[in-house]
Amino acid sequence: MKILKSKKEYWCSQKGTCSKKSIIYFLIILICLSCTGCNKADDNNNKKKSESITTASVTPTTIASQDISMEKSTSSSEVRIKDSTPNIQEVDYKEYFDNMKGCAVFFNRDTSVYEIYNRELCEKRSSPYSTFKIISTLIGLENGVINSVDSTMGYDGTIYSNEKWNADLNLKNAFKESCVWYYKKVIDRIGQNKVQKWLDELDYGNRDISQWNGNGTNSFPLLNGFWLDSSLEISPMEQVDILAKILENRTAFSEKNINILKDVMLIQKDSNVTVYGKTGAGKSISAGNIANGWFVGMFESDNGTYYFAVRLTDDKEKGVSGLKAKEIALNIVYKHYANQ
Repeated sequence: MKILKSKKEYWCSQKGTCSKKSIIYFLIILICLSCTGCNKADDNNNKKKSESITTASVTPTTIASQDISMEKSTSSSEVRIKDSTPNIQEVDYKEYFDNMKGCAVFFNRDTSVYEIYNRELCEKRSSPYSTFKIISTLIGLENGVINSVDSTMGYDGTIYSNEKWNADLNLKNAFKESCVWYYKKVIDRIGQNKVQKWLDELDYGNRDISQWNGNGTNSFPLLNGFWLDSSLEISPMEQVDILAKILENRTAFSEKNINILKDVMLIQKDSNVTVYGKTGAGKSISAGNIANGWFVGMFESDNGTYYFAVRLTDDKEKGVSGLKAKEIALNIVYKHYANQ
């Protein structure tokens, strides 16, 4: 059998002749086959280059770069944390407390400086008592339970020891007189789930409203609640921060409702200063009948805007009350801030 030595001989053997036309066809086929081979070679080379680049991207040098990037990111986070650390200046306001155990914090909005007396107590949580009416007022307004300063909650005829509560009070008077039954009705109509949602968003103290109906120490059901020597607790520092967020419009509360809140919180206004605030007071059964007094708020003057909280926690025989905390706060405001 004859062995064909080339593709040309094979082609001629198939066609029977090696005409010019056949040779041309043969050459065209060879060229096409050659190009296909080149393309495959190029593909293989490109693939090898790609693999080489991919391998290079995970070299130790690049990994080190990624680590550095992560370290920079971590460092930036640490810087942000440091920047958010409170700028605290400790001050001595002992002379205003009449030998009562207490604390005070004043936060300057413009300089972001906290001036603090008795820092340890300012960072300790306790029951907010009636200062929580600031929050329940806003939540009530946002949920339509109350609509204006004239909103009433329906007095049921119960005779309370505080004679000013024995009437169908509107929001403005209920806030001023710190009427517990009024706000208990507001809170109950809002409902536990919605209240919890708002406290979570505000990051209000320990956010614990598990004792919804309070500790039951008061014989009148409407005078008990989670904010009255019960499950909910907050520190003076937290009070100041939350109030600043609210009044600086950094929460979900509407500007309209914040303005209504400011209306009922207005304490006094003169040529030097405008003061907004809320008192709170109660006796802590769990702490051995220790009396507590609060006054928290905000004031505006030519020297800037400040948010503040004063808390007293001592024997009631010494005169501890919300009104005493208010007196102390106003003395500090006028002697240290309003006339600087």
